[in-house]
Amino acid sequence: MKIMKLCNKYLCEYKFSLFFLILITIILKVLNLSITYITGNFIDQLLEFKTIKIIYYNTAIILIIGLLSAILSNYCNYCLFKTQAKIVFELNYEVLRHVKRLPMTFFKNTDTVYLNQRINNDSNVVIGFSVSILINILIMLISFISIFLLMYRLNIKITIIVLLSIPIYILLYMVFKKPLYKSNYDYKEEQSKFFSKMNEQLSNISFIKLNSAFEVLDNELKKAFPNFLKSLLKYFKFNYLFLSADSTVENVFNVFLFFYGGIEIMNNRMTIGNFIIIKGYYTVLLSLINGFLSLGKSYQETLTSYDRLIEILDIPKEPNGDKLLKRIDSIELQDISFSFDEKMIFDRFSYKFQKGNIYLINGLNGVGKSTLINIICGLYLNSYEGNIFYNEENIKNLDLYAIRKILFGIVEQESLLLNTTLYDNLTYGIDNVQRDLVDYWCDKLNLKSLDLEENILLTNKKINISGGEKQKIALVRVFIKNSNILIMDEPTSALDINSINILNETINKVKADKIIIIISHDDSMKLNADYIISL
Repeated sequence: MKIMKLCNKYLCEYKFSLFFLILITIILKVLNLSITYITGNFIDQLLEFKTIKIIYYNTAIILIIGLLSAILSNYCNYCLFKTQAKIVFELNYEVLRHVKRLPMTFFKNTDTVYLNQRINNDSNVVIGFSVSILINILIMLISFISIFLLMYRLNIKITIIVLLSIPIYILLYMVFKKPLYKSNYDYKEEQSKFFSKMNEQLSNISFIKLNSAFEVLDNELKKAFPNFLKSLLKYFKFNYLFLSADSTVENVFNVFLFFYGGIEIMNNRMTIGNFIIIKGYYTVLLSLINGFLSLGKSYQETLTSYDRLIEILDIPKEPNGDKLLKRIDSIELQDISFSFDEKMIFDRFSYKFQKGNIYLINGLNGVGKSTLINIICGLYLNSYEGNIFYNEENIKNLDLYAIRKILFGIVEQESLLLNTTLYDNLTYGIDNVQRDLVDYWCDKLNLKSLDLEENILLTNKKINISGGEKQKIALVRVFIKNSNILIMDEPTSALDINSINILNETINKVKADKIIIIISHDDSMKLNADYIISL
């Protein structure tokens, strides 16, 4: 089964926990089946002997079994929940690792809220089904064979009738197989899209209020709901029809059992106790048959989630070479052509950046300044024509992940704050940080108003971080990193005059062994530039 093949690696990591769960589940199943047998025998003994000892004995046995079942059931459910949560995380983690390494073009029209919900929901469904199969299928088979043999000993005719019901259940599954899969797939897709629209309602609340965009968003949510409702009702219809047909078959066989069992008791060919045992086991047997077919129904639903996960995992990762560089002294772009949404951004663009210089890129909004930075960094590796070289080595041969981690320091236009403390934000992704260096740059850029020692999340609503402070945090991070390549996108847009002077002074001091590339419209930055690139 291909679903199990996908999950096998993660299930094997927790094989001892799963084996323990199987063992407890078998014990629970034996205890539950024994209650039915004890109940039937108790009634026959009571009708025949009518002694108080029989009541004491059987009551004590039922009490012990009930208590033991309750304790084991609660513990088993807790362990199952804990183990399944860990396995779901492992699959989620692997899929997200894959997604983070997909080409930038994949994210161009991708709703990340929808994608995250889709991955999480599908991982839960696939792992839940796989764990259920692993734990329950063996137990269901053992239970089915054991009950079948017990019923065969008690009454052959009823056992044969039960066997005749199996093909009917299989036929039901075959009839509903495709509609269940299709309706479930459509429902999950529309659900993810609808919840993405719901997220939009609150994710940019300041923008909504400033632009009084309430009605626009209200209308978008209303437009999204009918498709979601249509898919939900279609899924409900097929699911309900399947369950109703299943219930009808079960009721028909129950009617037969009561009619036939009553006649057998009247003719003294069956005791009341045996009838209760047969009725109990008959119900369990039907539920097991139904359980096997429910697994088939669940398989179709799980197949939807599996296909959606594989759809993501089958997207090729962006290429990443294996060659490393100790430093970069030159970056050369040769005949670079790049288009975005069928609009040509660069047409055979060539330029060479060399160590010891500050390069300033300017131009109107939308001409491709930030895109050029992304191309230089290798984010659009298979999306451009031409060649890019670091130290005369084509970047397609280089391990760009390692090189960007070590040799690149980047200040983005929109400085990102991570959901962690100030110190962690300043040192994020940097190995072997010297604390005195952090203190030095925080003091120099006047970040003393934010306490490094406080273990408070910067995204906490009680903390007001200004745009200037965000930029200073990003600048401190790249200065601590002390990378060979320094790239800054509008680094002074929210800085005060003193901080701009410190930035200009610093880049002039360190430029001798670095390539510094800056996107800016700031006149003071232009004065410090050795070369200006106008796009």
